[in-house]
Amino acid sequence: MSNGKTLVQIALEILKCNQTELAIEMGVSKVQISKWKNGESMSAVMEKKLRDITQAGDLDPDFVISCGSVDDAKKWAKLITYQMYNNEAELDYGIEDEAVCAELMRILALIGVNIPKPFPQEFILQWEYEEMYDHYGEGNDKVDATIDAFEEQPLIHLIRSIFDNYACIDHFIGMYVSNLGLNHPNFQNLEAKQEILHRQLELATAKANVNKEIAPLFGKFQFITMSDFSNLIGEVKAKAYELGLPLEAELNDLITENPENIRDDTSDRDMWIFQSQRSHPDIYMNELLEGMRAIHAVLPLILKKLDISPEEINAALTEAP
Repeated sequence: MSNGKTLVQIALEILKCNQTELAIEMGVSKVQISKWKNGESMSAVMEKKLRDITQAGDLDPDFVISCGSVDDAKKWAKLITYQMYNNEAELDYGIEDEAVCAELMRILALIGVNIPKPFPQEFILQWEYEEMYDHYGEGNDKVDATIDAFEEQPLIHLIRSIFDNYACIDHFIGMYVSNLGLNHPNFQNLEAKQEILHRQLELATAKANVNKEIAPLFGKFQFITMSDFSNLIGEVKAKAYELGLPLEAELNDLITENPENIRDDTSDRDMWIFQSQRSHPDIYMNELLEGMRAIHAVLPLILKKLDISPEEINAALTEAP
């Protein structure tokens, strides 16, 4: 995400210089620095130069500011990325990991979380579970105790809960919303549908079990998010009805059901589809065989009742066109 204004702010803080000194470092005028600082767009070349100077890499500038420093932002990004993928779901967030980290920080700010600065020592290296297991061995009590203590910290628990919820919600949306109306361009580009897809992390947060002491604004955030999704789902359902698109699930379950129920329902449906597709030919053949047996058993009785001989049937079949 390009944000020249914030990049300039980061550079001034990291280099501990003034605008004149930064202008010399960048090879531009002091006036240009002022323009960037006031929000003027920055070229890709200048942005890269600022990112190199600050060592921010691909990190979102606002994410760096929210974390307190580039060094701490990299630590938070590593921790958050681990929590993003520390489950059995094969998730595709649709955007780069750096953008997901920035979005999570934005949401945490909305619910009133105070991000500790500097990066807490008790968070450092504690997410490197695989390396710890490689060193101590599987099932080691020391590793297990370390992991439990790490996961029980309120902020870590909240982040993990959000991504666990995301995994459940993403499965449901992928099955019942993303694939809805694929042959209708107008529906595919429906703003409400796109907003549901792009705001899944917000919904996952709104459905999290949140410690109000670390997130004092959660109640307000939850109310607004649920209201927004209720309206978005209403628009999607109305458009689907207008186009005659069948809904394979009640989309309001995204709001009313807890994430575990959403996950279980979609998993059950996945299994039903898999089993029906796998067994369908056998079932179909069995139905044909049973039908043929019934005909063979009943037909002689019908012919006898109607006083029709087998010879008459054979003659009729022979004469048939």
